[in-house]
Amino acid sequence: MSSSGSRTVALIELLRPINGLLAAAAVLVGAFVSRSPTFWWPALVGAASAFAAAGAANALNDRLDLVSDRINRPGRPIPSGRLSRAAATTAACVSGLVSLGLAAVIGPRAVALALAWLVLTAVYSRFLKGVPLVGNVAVALVASTPFLMGGFSQGKYLLAVIPCALAFFVHLAREIVKDVEDIAGDEAAGVRTFAVRRGARAAFAVTRGVLIALIALAVLPFAFRVYGWGYAAVLIVIDVVLVRLLVSMGTDSANTGLRRPSNVLKTVMALGLLAFIAGVL
Repeated sequence: MSSSGSRTVALIELLRPINGLLAAAAVLVGAFVSRSPTFWWPALVGAASAFAAAGAANALNDRLDLVSDRINRPGRPIPSGRLSRAAATTAACVSGLVSLGLAAVIGPRAVALALAWLVLTAVYSRFLKGVPLVGNVAVALVASTPFLMGGFSQGKYLLAVIPCALAFFVHLAREIVKDVEDIAGDEAAGVRTFAVRRGARAAFAVTRGVLIALIALAVLPFAFRVYGWGYAAVLIVIDVVLVRLLVSMGTDSANTGLRRPSNVLKTVMALGLLAFIAGVL
């Protein structure tokens, strides 16, 4: 592969498009649950804005996480030497501007939300990553609010608050688990996350509490007839997955097999999107 082709591949890896697609999908689901019939053109614009914002956040995070990534994820573009930190900075700035420009097509609320994503991710990457649990909450807020962008694209956003709230708990749990995965690198970089300060066992205990709260709260939209039986059917599958995870997760403090809880929670995110769609059909 040519050097330019290798650089392009590295840039794509830096932006992590799969994460961006999840954010974009959340926007579309937020639009779908907010209005029927759905106005798809502004929803797609909002989805593109969320995709670009996710790319900006990933690029900036990797730009600032070089020390820990050399241990935790040495194959990533910057620690592997395939991409410079300056290139990552440029990618973050361009993606951020694209996100804001697309949000402006929707309206002031969308711009405010996109700006909040960019500011909060920058503050997290620079200052909050090592603040126990506060940094996790900041990331979870950013990751769960694309549903609101979907609502803003429809001019109606109250119904988008429900998936936003439930997604917050999934993202919070996953961020804590990811900190357990990153203990070795974060210790080397001097990043004092909750998992570093209190250990994997305590971090898993908090994660269990978050997931138990999620299981309890997720019943409410069906109980209050906001979502129908389709939501309940998918929710049963989600709960089975979460209960199995609760039983198996973090039986010791060894830093082994931790990709599994993280990946399971990403699967729960995808199932959650399906649940919200099924709930309004």
